Amino acid sequence: FLEYLHRTATSGQISLDDLHGEIRGNQSDIIDAVVWEMGIDDPTDKEGPRERAKECMDFVALCVPGGRSSMAKLLTQHFPKMLERFNAALDLSIMKSVQSPGTWWFTEGSDKDGCHALRSLRNVIVLMKEDMKQFLPVAISTLKQVLERKALQSTALSVWSDLVHSVPATFFGPYLCQMVGHLMDLMDGFAAETVQILEHLIHSHRRDLRKHFHELPFLPRTDALRRVNRIIDD
Repeated sequence: FLEYLHRTATSGQISLDDLHGEIRGNQSDIIDAVVWEMGIDDPTDKEGPRERAKECMDFVALCVPGGRSSMAKLLTQHFPKMLERFNAALDLSIMKSVQSPGTWWFTEGSDKDGCHALRSLRNVIVLMKEDMKQFLPVAISTLKQVLERKALQSTALSVWSDLVHSVPATFFGPYLCQMVGHLMDLMDGFAAETVQILEHLIHSHRRDLRKHFHELPFLPRTDALRRVNRIIDD
């Protein structure tokens, strides 16, 4: 995309002002396309799709009316629509295209589409960091959707992991009970991965979240959860 913009501007096909105008006029569609592309599974370069998308969105942010914006502002502005499309890709009842004119989001609610959407969500969370605060309730609700879809659970765990590592822990307090409950539903198939996330929340951030521990559901007294339970009991 950036190479295309560069060729278009430098070849004289369109003035820089007109080019920026085209980008502003199609900003929503461009963000749609870039966010979906972030979900590509590249086994040779796991972070590549996100880094390329970040470069693209940084450029688009420069074209926002009224002066420079930022990638974070763009993602915040477009997150509600992005989440709507993530949910469409994760919903088995939706067996049709959710593409509106000019956008790139096709889905049949398949496991492949679901994993793609989750990888896109994961990368958006990593890029937004503290700007995810206002969207935590809806993001958690989206992750809850996949609890009954075993084919998506492994990818969903990577989203949970990046969520708790990318967003400041103090933001999780009001949602801690809900988060722990959802994570416990993944213990049967992914005990080691789930315990790592729980330990990060409960052990590594006990000072930030301790006042919410009394709200937590009862956790099984297993060896895997020994450290988590000890912190809660203390």
